[in-house]
Amino acid sequence: MDLFTKQRSYLEVDDNYIRLVQLDKNNILYQDSFKFEEELKDIDLKDYLDQARYKIKKISLIVPATKLFIRRLELPLTAKDKLKDIIKLQVLRKLPYRIEDLYYSYQILDKKDKLLVLVFTVTKDYINMVYELSSNLGLIIDSIIPSSLVFYYLYQTDKIDLKNQLYIDLSPNYIHYTFYNQNDIYIRSSQNIEDLAEETADTVIYLKQKYNLEDDPKLFLNGEKIDAKKAVTLNSFEEIREKNLFWKKIRVVEKNFDGVDILSQISLKQKEKQKKDYSRLFYLIILVLLVNGISLFLAWQLKINKLNNFEVSNKQISPLVEKVQQVKIDYQVNKKKVKLLKGQLRRNYSYLPWLKELSLILSEDVKVDKVIFKEEKLVLLAGEATSATKVMSLLEESDYFKNLHFEGSIVSKEDREEFRIAGDLADAIK
Repeated sequence: MDLFTKQRSYLEVDDNYIRLVQLDKNNILYQDSFKFEEELKDIDLKDYLDQARYKIKKISLIVPATKLFIRRLELPLTAKDKLKDIIKLQVLRKLPYRIEDLYYSYQILDKKDKLLVLVFTVTKDYINMVYELSSNLGLIIDSIIPSSLVFYYLYQTDKIDLKNQLYIDLSPNYIHYTFYNQNDIYIRSSQNIEDLAEETADTVIYLKQKYNLEDDPKLFLNGEKIDAKKAVTLNSFEEIREKNLFWKKIRVVEKNFDGVDILSQISLKQKEKQKKDYSRLFYLIILVLLVNGISLFLAWQLKINKLNNFEVSNKQISPLVEKVQQVKIDYQVNKKKVKLLKGQLRRNYSYLPWLKELSLILSEDVKVDKVIFKEEKLVLLAGEATSATKVMSLLEESDYFKNLHFEGSIVSKEDREEFRIAGDLADAIK
């Protein structure tokens, strides 16, 4: 009978635990948590997945609340068409990461009178690590779900009738707070809390100050209303049994999610990576075939000459031997050139952000003859323009460069000026 059970599998992975759940509609068929001490990249995920009740072919990844940066945006309805650009400007740029190092998704909460958007941001390093651990086992990744969005949906219907409610949800690894006040929402998660009652009390004080509340918000623990007296006795996670509210609502989240999908961003990246890998493999095969072809051709030619000219003197054979040696020498020289080119490509790739910045800020009027980077230095930017000081001004306005100065004098040449600029690369861009 197990063979005909339609189940869905969910995987939540943090830095020190793995959580695996299998559902059939709203029923939990299997649920377990595992702790590990090694680094995330070194875990053997297969050992944990083999514990599941049903064999896993497809899986949905749950991003734990402790890995998410959450921001609520309130915008005019006309901003919907430019929502992605607004998120990058108002959310991603304010985080202590480069935009290129982040994935994000969002959920539109309301679009009647104004646009209310909940934005979830997570680092690419974490997502790519869990994705690769799963896909390397041959698993199909069905979706990637921000866990905090599930908590929002848990009590979405209640918030219409009631105000100033603080929902407290416990999992084996973290505590999650969800607070509703009219159209506003506050979401926060914490991990490794020593005193649950103190954390809750501090949260209540913060909410009263933030929203100017006269009374304490009503408290709900794992979906059930509790009074203030019980709240002060919550000393540890072990005293409270987790309920299955989260997993009963997760399918609703999957069906109603209408924001940017993190999975699609990863798939695009994987396709680009595959394309690059195929290109490298193609050139490697061509190089191997070329080297082997030359070797086979020379070997075959040598055998023919030996058969047809068995009695040819050593003097007549020596030119062929010299040619073989020369081909080998040429091959070694070319091999070293390829190695040098690869190193140069790697070095240039590491400076791509600064090269891209130069291409964006310098106008078509500027002609760049030479750009040299070394470690954290702009060793030299040489070229010519109608105004060398204007070029310097553009560079100084950029966050990518600092401590800039002219190397030598500015040389006037008809209606243009030759310049040589040096300085430092900004650390914050790395």
